[in-house]
Amino acid sequence: MRARERASVRIGMLLIGVFASPAYVWAQAGPSEVPRPVETAAVAMPTASKWAAPLLHMTGYASFAALQALDVVSTLQALKVPGAREANPMMEGLVDHPLAFITLKSATTIAVLTSMRQFSKTHPKAAVLVMAGLNSGYACIVRSNFHQVSGR
Repeated sequence: MRARERASVRIGMLLIGVFASPAYVWAQAGPSEVPRPVETAAVAMPTASKWAAPLLHMTGYASFAALQALDVVSTLQALKVPGAREANPMMEGLVDHPLAFITLKSATTIAVLTSMRQFSKTHPKAAVLVMAGLNSGYACIVRSNFHQVSGR
């Protein structure tokens, strides 16, 4: 793998870490506001946040699933190029067995989407930011794989 592709993979992993991790940790910390006493005469119903819009979340989930599929296809194609190797040490042994690789990628995609769906119920804004970080990172990785395939 050339230096440019390694840099693109590193940028992708950095984007995943920069966007996804802090948003998830921040959301797990809980609310920082002191709860106000509830008035008994008139209780206002909370308004829905623009971050809780189902279309916003579903777009992120669909993009993530598509990027995972593109990652599988582009990885398997890029490994056919002489001298190419898997950059992720955890997947390095699996890429030689395409069925196992596809199965693991599918299972992890489903696990991520399921956990993000649950996470978005309590922290919709953080869920959007985490998905944006994951999608940005994987877009860089897929780009790198397709550049490897094209021989650029």
